[in-house]
Amino acid sequence: MSESRLGLGFQPDQLCQTWSGTSGSIQNRGMPSPKLIQILRSRSTLSDEQIIELTDEQAWELIYEIDAREKAERDANRQPTVCFTGFNKNDKAALEAAAKERGLKPVGSVSKNLDYLVLGETPGESKIAKAESVGAKVLQAHEFEQLF
Repeated sequence: MSESRLGLGFQPDQLCQTWSGTSGSIQNRGMPSPKLIQILRSRSTLSDEQIIELTDEQAWELIYEIDAREKAERDANRQPTVCFTGFNKNDKAALEAAAKERGLKPVGSVSKNLDYLVLGETPGESKIAKAESVGAKVLQAHEFEQLF
């Protein structure tokens, strides 16, 4: 029999099953499914031996913990985003440069990750509506300058 990726002489799908005597049924021995083994290999620092000791439930709990930790790290490193609408090209470029200096990330469109929408003299109505729907703070240019 060929050596598996686990180095144990069998494949992951064989790890999760054991033959149950004369009934001929296959039963789960309580270790993660092959898909969970693959996920844990790619997303955790656990060894194969540690992974196969887990149940499916424990494996999912670990994956959710990894997800939460990665999200917290992303959120901690995320720059607040700002979108400028209704400005002429030169004014918009100056505002975007000022935003970068203040640690903000200028973006060209409204998305669920937008923090601030700054309105110029001719703002786009659809941008305002979308910004409000995603919970972004809508500011006039003078409010933005005072805030930052």
